[in-house]
Amino acid sequence: MSTDRIWKKIIIENLGYSIGERLLIISDKEIEIPIPAELPVSAEICVAPSSGGHGMEPALEVWEAAFGAASAALEFNGVFEKIISKKLDSIGESFLDNWISKAAPLAPNAVIAITHFSTSHTLFRKLLNRAGTRYASIPLFEPYLLRENGPIDIDYLQLEDRCRKLYNKINGAKKIKITAPNGTDLELEVEGRQFHIDDGNLTKKGSFGNLPAGEIYIAPLEGRSNGTLVIEDGSEIHVEDGAVVEIFGESKLSRIFSEHSDWLKIAELGIGMNDRANRTDNVLEAEKILSTVHIAFGDNSGFGGTQRIPYHVDHVVFNPTLIADSIYL
Repeated sequence: MSTDRIWKKIIIENLGYSIGERLLIISDKEIEIPIPAELPVSAEICVAPSSGGHGMEPALEVWEAAFGAASAALEFNGVFEKIISKKLDSIGESFLDNWISKAAPLAPNAVIAITHFSTSHTLFRKLLNRAGTRYASIPLFEPYLLRENGPIDIDYLQLEDRCRKLYNKINGAKKIKITAPNGTDLELEVEGRQFHIDDGNLTKKGSFGNLPAGEIYIAPLEGRSNGTLVIEDGSEIHVEDGAVVEIFGESKLSRIFSEHSDWLKIAELGIGMNDRANRTDNVLEAEKILSTVHIAFGDNSGFGGTQRIPYHVDHVVFNPTLIADSIYL
């Protein structure tokens, strides 16, 4: 099956590419990007070492591919080391505010990040958005994501309408309770936080989204989530005051919990809205499946939260019941 049509859909429909714009494709492995011949696109491709984990900042050469010579100032002033370690202080933030205003003209108009580990929850992505770059993130990329009638090959106007209707019902809620047949029983406080819509429309300057698209999501209030989350492997994750305090079962999170327990803080609640997502073996697609929810631990600083953590991993809950305040959704 040729994927040319799907790539064209991403470049033209999702990103709104125009002739003469600079398009940067970021990957952590050699991959053929079959850009259709009829598209007047001359994409730059940057292949760099893997970041090593979801939410970790990309290597310096990726920053150089995006921001060119301006990247040298980050390393020279010791700011890059703080960015990589997620320990940026107020001095570093002030430096970056000044730096991005000067670096912005060097940034690409659009980015497609086809990496195994997600760049979505990174300062790199956030700074590119501040520079006006339109950013499509496709982590855990596998060719089957580009299948005919698959999760990227969808009617985006219908997806936008579906997302907007649920957003209008749920945005402004104070508490959200999630239960599921697998034993999940979790309450999250979200008062004052804004839901975000990921509908695949990345045509506006500074826009960002994952592909496949199709969710609404929020950063719950830090320290205000409590209950039990049962994840894919059947393990029970007990959460108190926003943080994991105990894990029952042989969980893939056990190693993270033993080595970096401070990473396992509730970061995100997402609700899947994509009616063509159906594969459960790739969390990027699974979390978009219509009427699922997903809970992430780790970094949420890129979408309204305050946690800067070199980690962000989602866990999907199937057949959930959601209650926003007293309203069943």
